[in-house]
Amino acid sequence: MKICYLADSNSIHTQKWVKYFADKGYIINLISFSGKKIKGVKNYFIKLPFPKAIRPTGSNFLKLQYFLSIYKIRKIVNKIKPDILHSHWATSYGIVGSFINYHPFIVSVWGSDIYEFPCKSFIHKWLIKRVLESADRICSTSIVMSKEIARFTNKKIFITPFGVDVEKFKPTKQDSNKKYFTIGTIKSLEEKYGLEYLIRAFAILKKQLNDKKIKFEIYGDGSQKEYLKKLSKDFGLSSDIRFFGHIPHNFVPEKFQRFDIAVFPSLSESFGVAAIEAQACGVPVVVSNVGGLPEVIKDGKTGIIIPAKDAKALANALFILIEDEQKRIKYGKQARKHILKNYYWRSNANIMLNIYKELSNR
Repeated sequence: MKICYLADSNSIHTQKWVKYFADKGYIINLISFSGKKIKGVKNYFIKLPFPKAIRPTGSNFLKLQYFLSIYKIRKIVNKIKPDILHSHWATSYGIVGSFINYHPFIVSVWGSDIYEFPCKSFIHKWLIKRVLESADRICSTSIVMSKEIARFTNKKIFITPFGVDVEKFKPTKQDSNKKYFTIGTIKSLEEKYGLEYLIRAFAILKKQLNDKKIKFEIYGDGSQKEYLKKLSKDFGLSSDIRFFGHIPHNFVPEKFQRFDIAVFPSLSESFGVAAIEAQACGVPVVVSNVGGLPEVIKDGKTGIIIPAKDAKALANALFILIEDEQKRIKYGKQARKHILKNYYWRSNANIMLNIYKELSNR
C-alpha cells in the first residue's frame, strides 16, 4: 500500500503515524510545509510563497499561502499516485487536500482546527465544511471532539486516539531515598493549559503541608513563561517551583517517571496525550473537567477530575493523593492497566490501518 501524508513533519504525532506504517512495510510519502526529514519516508517540503520576514500578520494571509501551494502539491500527489491521501489537521493541510481533489482522501481533526477555526468568520466556517465534505473518511482523536465535528457534517466520524508507546512509557521503581515529593506537568506554557491555577493551588497546598518537602516541576515553554515565573515569585514559591523549559519528546518518559503526581489543569484540551503518557508510567493524575481529559482518565480510579479554574479544588485533590499513599499507589497501578487496555499505540494505529485497507480495497 502506498500512503501520502499531508502533515507537519515537526509534530511528534505525525512522526509516530508515518514511522509506524513505514515500519510495517508500506510506502510512505510525506508532504510538509516545514520540518525535518523523517527516515524511511519519502519527504517533500513545500516552501510557502512568502518568507516569514515579509509576511503580513494575520491567519487569513497564511491560509491564502496554502491555496498558492495547491498546484505544486497536486503535481506531487499525481506523480506519487498513492492508494490513500491523508491530511492531518483539518485546516492548512486539510484545505490543501480538499482542493487537490484526490481520492480516497482522509482528514484527521486534531483540536483547534475544529474548536477555533470555524468561529473566526463565515468564510472559515465554509472552509471547514468543505474540507469535511470532501473527505472519504473523517477521524477524530476523541469522542467529545467528534461531537464538535458533527456540527459541520452529517458524515460518520471515526475515533482514532493518539495512543502511547507502552514500551517507552512505563513505570520504574521509585527511589526510596527521595528527598522531595514531586508534583509535575509537561505542557506548553500557554493560557489554555491553566498553569496559573496550578501555581495558585500549590500556594494553598504549601500552607496545608508546611512540614512536607514538596517540589513542583514544570516542563515546557510558551508565551506565559515570564508571567508564571513572576506569579511563583509573588507567592514566595520561586525555590519550590522549577521551570525546566522545553524538552525533546524522547526525554518525556523519564520525566513522568520522576513524578509522584502529574497535573493537567487545562481550560481547553481536545484529547489529553500527556495525561495518557503519565498514566502509562503508573503515575496518578489530576485533570480539569474539559474537552477530552475526562475521557482518558477514570475519576476515582486512575486520578481525580476537578473543575477548571478552581485552584482550591485542585489543591484539595493534590492533598488527598499526597496524604493517602495507598490510594496514590493504587491509582497509579490502575492507571497503567487503563492505558494498556484502551490506549495501547499499536491497537489505536490498527484502527487507522483498517480504515486504510477498507478504502484502498474500494
